[in-house]
Amino acid sequence: MGTKMKKTIIREESQVSVDSTDKINLKRRVAILGAAGSATALSVWKTPIINAVITPAHAQTSDPTPNRVFFGANVVPGGIASVNLSPLDFIIPVANAGTDVQIRQYTVSIEENGDDLMVDLFEVLQVRGFDQAEILYSGVLSTISGGSLGVADNPCMLEASSIDATIASVTDTEVVINLTGRGESLTVPAGNGSVPTPMCVDTPLPTEFSLLNQPLEPQTKLGKSFNPLDLVISPSYAGEVQDPVASMTAVAGPAAGTYTVTYQEQDDFNGGRWAGTVPDDGTPGTLVLDMESCIRAPEIMATITSVSESGLDLTVSFEGSFMYTLDPVSRTLPELDCGPQ
Repeated sequence: MGTKMKKTIIREESQVSVDSTDKINLKRRVAILGAAGSATALSVWKTPIINAVITPAHAQTSDPTPNRVFFGANVVPGGIASVNLSPLDFIIPVANAGTDVQIRQYTVSIEENGDDLMVDLFEVLQVRGFDQAEILYSGVLSTISGGSLGVADNPCMLEASSIDATIASVTDTEVVINLTGRGESLTVPAGNGSVPTPMCVDTPLPTEFSLLNQPLEPQTKLGKSFNPLDLVISPSYAGEVQDPVASMTAVAGPAAGTYTVTYQEQDDFNGGRWAGTVPDDGTPGTLVLDMESCIRAPEIMATITSVSESGLDLTVSFEGSFMYTLDPVSRTLPELDCGPQ
């Protein structure tokens, strides 16, 4: 009796153990299936619909402020009091030194880009040999440190260089740019516009210039400054000569950038004529006494200081310098009159 009870109890405990194991395994299978189901669900996940996103106040965004633009045509430059430089020192070739060069206009286009300004500067000049020479400068200027505008287009091939510039002020109505290298200030109003495309208009200069019978005071006559007649007339006529005159011509050539200059002096009894080649860049040239002259005299120096459509400026030097402006007209020099010999 006692033995049977013991067996029964053992069998029941075994049965309980089996049942518990089955339940645990069942839970594991359910958990595994659940995980598999979750993986399947993630593979077909769809983006949820979001109606609004709220960000912190410091991270919220707004519409960007549009860049301001500025434009000015025929801008007249003002001066910078602390700078005393000529703009022509930076843009005119050495070959044009000493000539009349006039800046006729600036056209400026500016677009703001943060702390920088994108600048196009269009310049129109009148240079010897050109009716109109145009140059385009372009660059980015910092409102804090400035910068430089480089040569973007230069059809006349002038020896132009970059322009150093700073931003004096920027407002909603205007920009003030200081061209520090030139001693100029440009005020550009607000507005839209674009600069023109540079061109080069070449107008040939006259090829012949002349000046006839220019009266001379005795003390300005070539020779010795204290006695101008000693070298140009016979001593027997000294003190009797009156109304000396000078005549001169300048003809382009023989080489490019040069003129053949002939200078002549004549009085009542004697005359002298000198001729030679003179460059048009301000370099002196030598004029030698012509064999047809009635006198013996040394060489003289001549310098062309300016050439334009309106005339040629000539300086003749011998124990003094004398300046003349020749007209753009072709004329023949008078014949030398040697008077009684």
